Amino acid sequence: MSPFLRLGAFAVRHRLAVLVTWGALLLVALPLAPRTGSALRAGGFTLDDLEAARARDTLVREIGLPPSSLAVVIRSETAARAGDPAFEAEVAAAMADVPRAAHVTGIQTHLLSPRQVSPDRRTVYEIVTLDLAPDDSPEALAPVQAALRQVPGIEALLAGGPAFYGDIQSVSESDLRRAELISLPLAALALLLVFGSVVAAGVPLVVGGSAVVVALALIFLLASVTPMSIFVLNLATLLGLGLGVDYSLLMTSRFREELARVGGGRRPDGSTDRTVVDAAIVATVGSAGRAVFFSGLTVLLGLIGLVLFEFMILRSVGIAGAIVVGFAVLAALTLLPAGLSFVGPRLEALSVRRRRGAAAADPVAPRSGYWERLANRVMDHPWRVFVPTLAFLLLLGAPFLHVRFNAPDATILPPDVPSRQAYDILAREFGEGEFAPLVLAVRTAGPALDPANVALLYDWTRRLAADPRVTRVDSIVNVDPRLTRAQYQLLLASPGGIADRFVAMAVASSTRGDLTTVTLTTPYGPNANEGRALVEALRDPASELAPPAGLRVLVGGGAAEVKDVVDRIGQDFPRTGLFILVTTYLVLFVLLRSVVLPLKALVMNSLSILASFGALVWIFQDGNLSRVLDFGPLGFVETTQPVILFCVLFGLSMDYEVFLLSRMKEVYDRTGKNRLAVARGLERSGRIVTSAALIVVLVAGSFAFADIVLIKALGVGMAIAVALDATVVRALLVPATMRLFGDRNWWMPKRLERFIAARLPIVEGATLVQVAALALAGVLLLASCSPGGRVLGVDPEPRLSPPSTPAPPAAVADPRAIRFPSDEGPHQRLTEWWYYTGHLRAADGRRFGFEYVVFRAERGDFPVSWASHLALTDEREGRFRYDQRSFVGQQADRSSPGEGFDLAIPAAGADGAVASDAAPWVMTGVSGQDSLWATSSEAGFGLELRLDAQDRIPVFHDLDGWVDFGPAGGSYYYSRTRMAASGTLTLDGEALAVEGSAWFDHQWGDFISVGGGGWDWFAVNLDDGTDLTLSLVRGPDGSYPLAYGTFVFPEGGAAHLDREAFDVEVVTTWTSPTTGATYPAGWVVSVPEEQLRIELTPTVADQELDTRATTGVVYWEGSQQVRATRGGRTLGGEAYVELTGYGPGVEVTPP
Repeated sequence: MSPFLRLGAFAVRHRLAVLVTWGALLLVALPLAPRTGSALRAGGFTLDDLEAARARDTLVREIGLPPSSLAVVIRSETAARAGDPAFEAEVAAAMADVPRAAHVTGIQTHLLSPRQVSPDRRTVYEIVTLDLAPDDSPEALAPVQAALRQVPGIEALLAGGPAFYGDIQSVSESDLRRAELISLPLAALALLLVFGSVVAAGVPLVVGGSAVVVALALIFLLASVTPMSIFVLNLATLLGLGLGVDYSLLMTSRFREELARVGGGRRPDGSTDRTVVDAAIVATVGSAGRAVFFSGLTVLLGLIGLVLFEFMILRSVGIAGAIVVGFAVLAALTLLPAGLSFVGPRLEALSVRRRRGAAAADPVAPRSGYWERLANRVMDHPWRVFVPTLAFLLLLGAPFLHVRFNAPDATILPPDVPSRQAYDILAREFGEGEFAPLVLAVRTAGPALDPANVALLYDWTRRLAADPRVTRVDSIVNVDPRLTRAQYQLLLASPGGIADRFVAMAVASSTRGDLTTVTLTTPYGPNANEGRALVEALRDPASELAPPAGLRVLVGGGAAEVKDVVDRIGQDFPRTGLFILVTTYLVLFVLLRSVVLPLKALVMNSLSILASFGALVWIFQDGNLSRVLDFGPLGFVETTQPVILFCVLFGLSMDYEVFLLSRMKEVYDRTGKNRLAVARGLERSGRIVTSAALIVVLVAGSFAFADIVLIKALGVGMAIAVALDATVVRALLVPATMRLFGDRNWWMPKRLERFIAARLPIVEGATLVQVAALALAGVLLLASCSPGGRVLGVDPEPRLSPPSTPAPPAAVADPRAIRFPSDEGPHQRLTEWWYYTGHLRAADGRRFGFEYVVFRAERGDFPVSWASHLALTDEREGRFRYDQRSFVGQQADRSSPGEGFDLAIPAAGADGAVASDAAPWVMTGVSGQDSLWATSSEAGFGLELRLDAQDRIPVFHDLDGWVDFGPAGGSYYYSRTRMAASGTLTLDGEALAVEGSAWFDHQWGDFISVGGGGWDWFAVNLDDGTDLTLSLVRGPDGSYPLAYGTFVFPEGGAAHLDREAFDVEVVTTWTSPTTGATYPAGWVVSVPEEQLRIELTPTVADQELDTRATTGVVYWEGSQQVRATRGGRTLGGEAYVELTGYGPGVEVTPP
């Protein structure tokens, strides 16, 4: 008994165990299969040993260039343009949280690069650098997207590799869902038409679907530990559904024939004859099961060809495809027989049409049906059919002669996808070449800054700049075209360091030791022929653009990466193709015992695949039928598509060849008549092959509705190839060629026949082992062609050895102790402010609140930036006034080291220059003796105050004066909570003598936009000498991730308050008529341990400051009425509250 008969008997005998095992597999797989898409990744189109990849790796590893980046495209939706304060404030607000997002290492802002501003100033882009490799960069997409704020007045979109890959991920999953919704009902309808019974039609769907679910679960587990391409999701589902249903269709159809041959499987009383049913199942597995196995084996060999590539996308498709095909075969040979054993004759239940007389299972039994008549007509006139059919297939394949291979870009996505929209904006406003530069890693003989090397670089880059294909060259010797060679040599070799700060910046960002970077910007995108020709010229030693002696160059970026991928796939494909051809031939040779038939089968397959390749070019490269199929023509064919199609289709088409030739061989072995074998074989298999092909065409064709052009192209190409193969090739070309070859179809040399009979007898068990061993040996042999276990790889060129460089000095760690008076002055930190709020009383009893603040900020290479706000609340008149200033430059700092602070913020004119007719706003202070002077002619008020801390020591917040904001950074923070104030308040030209108190905050550190959503700050002075400050730092969602406070006792001690020590209740809100922002406008503050309850009410509702012109924010800060009780005792007091980060629609969520 053959192994297949034994397998059928096993499935029947242990049918319950088989079903339970599959049921358990499905229970485990069902939760995992839907998560497969989340474990897959985009990318996989490059290799580490390609020159472009080595160039990128060298620059990342030695110079520290970011391995990947994305672009935030920001477009104004109003009249505001880049450079306008309103626009820049909106951009700053939108980008505020992005630097703190996971995997973000930096922001290259348009403020530092005019190239990032469109000619009409409506569009800018910010480059966000990441710490992830290109294939891993989509991991940064979600945190960056979450950090990017939606700000009215501008539209912000993400572009670049991470965004492109991320959208491929989501659109691929959407494409799969759409394809399933289309293909499954159509496949069910087709099966219903084929079988005429709901049960018989449902069995292949259930079995095929089970195989797909289990296979996807295994792919999920595999993708969790090794990289696998997102394209696996669609292709694996396509193959799994198509082949799973195909194999079940073949097996079910043969079972019906076997059952019909023995009377239908029922006893005279109508009960199921179990013996007859089981015998029919065993016979089905023994015949159709054998064909299914060899069909699956041929498909598997094609997919192994993909595994032989080193590119992740091809390997993963091959591995996933092999898993799916393996489970489809396994389900057809185990799950289906076990299920049929239970179903038995009830397979015909729920018939939708009356079934015609069942065909006998005897392949020689006379029966003249449609397919037999068609075969005979073809064989009556073989040349008349062969010549035009061959010409037709060659004509379909002719467009492949002008194919152009390229790598995918954002144009494979539909136009309404965000990353595609961003790409289109960038390409239109800035040109494709701006985002696909060639990046050259240049190794010099000795230090790159050596005068001789500078001269070589200077002369060579001038030759590069003169090439008409190059629009710009960036390097350490291309900072400014007015600088000569001699000037560069002097600057870069200066013993005292590089004097020119712009040249110094170029060196710092592009050069280490003997390695430097040269960047070429071209007008062309990465897929343009001109760009690839430029790469060839740069790499050609005989070219005018070749680097001079003394410079070694690796060419990477843009077109270089595309060229390297296309060239490597082209180099590797012949060996993969040869492997598939040879192993497929050997499998068919073992199955058919013929020298000629396997060769003919290879030719037939190649013709149908060639026709599909031609259609692929005609449709997707040339753009024909693009309106019908709803896509934009690419102008090229993605490089991996023909490879995937060849490997998949070769096995899939051979699948039908095995079905057909197996039936022909059964007849020929019994009769020895070639013509009869062809006619009867086509009669017995034609309907099933066509039905099976129809299923695959429906499944593959459903992907024509995909949004991603690559998926659409794969689906259409596969559907065309299978349709041609099952109709034109199998129905016309195969019978014609079988008739022309006659008995020579079955020829095998006698000596070889005897050898095969002795070495490979027709015992399927031995055959399976030998074929598997043969395929494995072939894989191992091909793998040994490359060192280090690389499969079909080429030897990598040696990397350029990096110079040894000392480790950078360690940074001083925070926190440290605050020291006075030195820490009262400015610090070289990202953010710092000196902040006064207070309460003044005039002799006539009028009361005023005031705010006066100076902000200092430094960011990388920007000069120090300053901003100042001045505000006054007239509590009796209910009027609020404010003004603001900003200044760029160190001149605002007049402080002497160790002597406190002396700050003077000049007024700026309309052109940004210092206005000569306005006095600066001045703020000085040391050891608690401070003075303030500021006047606003525009707002009609001014202050001149002297402040005295009266020997009260500063209060350190969070005990030691260091506040940790977590991801936002940390801040040094101290306050003088109760300073005596006296001086003059000028109001509408009237000078008023005033006195009162002030609260002073000094805060500095490496922090930005604490909390992401703003903060609520309270400063309260009670009549019993108690001072209280609370800070509620708000997150982007309106919650309060950080809340803390400081309680100052009347005798002078202070205590830190954590968020559990106090409670803040918002009792009402106020909406600004100017900005529409809604703010809290009344509070009840409780400190239970101190038995303290404070009610705060704004003295004036509208104390909002629109400071977007200077600091990019709108906030509310104002004086309060205070009513308090402590231990049952009523207290009065004074208070100030600051509210930042509020906007329309933001809900207040107290801690």
